[in-house]
Amino acid sequence: RKMHALSELGPNFMISLLRIEFLLNEIGVHVNALVDFDKGKLAPDLQEKVADKIAGYASGKEYFITKLSEGIASFAAVFPESDITVRSTDFKTNEYENLIGGNAYETDEENPMMGWRGLVRSLAPENRDAFKWELEAIKRAREMGYKNIKLMFPVVRDPKELTGDPELDAIGFKGAFEIMQEVGMGKGMDGLKVGIMVEVPTNAVRIHDFIDAGIDFVSFGTNDLTQFALAVDRDNEKLQRLSWYGEANPAIVHLVKGVIRACKERGVETGICGQAPSNKPEFAKMLVEEGIVSIGVMPDRFLSTYRLTREVEKNLSAANTTS
Repeated sequence: RKMHALSELGPNFMISLLRIEFLLNEIGVHVNALVDFDKGKLAPDLQEKVADKIAGYASGKEYFITKLSEGIASFAAVFPESDITVRSTDFKTNEYENLIGGNAYETDEENPMMGWRGLVRSLAPENRDAFKWELEAIKRAREMGYKNIKLMFPVVRDPKELTGDPELDAIGFKGAFEIMQEVGMGKGMDGLKVGIMVEVPTNAVRIHDFIDAGIDFVSFGTNDLTQFALAVDRDNEKLQRLSWYGEANPAIVHLVKGVIRACKERGVETGICGQAPSNKPEFAKMLVEEGIVSIGVMPDRFLSTYRLTREVEKNLSAANTTS
């Protein structure tokens, strides 16, 4: 409801990142607890707690897919002219623990930010059903008529996580594209676009390998890209006092520019959904000058950033006309 007024901007506005995690919080139950509920494998007290939560639904699976697909579709309905980029789950282990049943499936990690998170977690055999349910929810939302929904994967550390590989097969994992096929959601089917977050340095260093794997678009996550490239815990207030521990660091700018240029060369769309353009106008200016396709900002910073990008685009157009 808070964002409904922005829908009047039509194709000038898009959801650059719809985090499934927010919807999972509303669902309230660890997805693996729902999987085991359907199999009758939960401890009696947890089985009863989950049953109360999903009352009125035929199964844990139907509860999860219905809730998630309806949540996604509600955004697509408000912004029918805009792309809706839905990112698959990137909960960290400490965040999953807060859901009903979470303690039964998560282990404590010293640094969850760099731990069992991202796409590879979804590819593990113990999370296979959960990942399929996510994909089926996105598929169902698209089948409601919202073909403007795109799929994006977080923290993709290697292109093999997309395509699959014998080394993954040997430990029971599968590639994301393989699992998508299993639920009838092949890349390109009904115009489905699939992309990755660029938030790990390897995404920038090996961008051509990721493009070769078959991605349609990328979106920068500058919070994590900064964290991983500069060895900075994004929650560490002491380090954040130093100006060079941020997105404007020349190393981060260099990585971002390199990816945009490579993607332009290969015909892959680029966007950003990190906080950098909201917080640093010069960073937003650099992105426009490099030719990024879309810039995602917090809703309260939309107007100021929109005006800035229009001004930069106007100046670039004038410069090209006179040169």
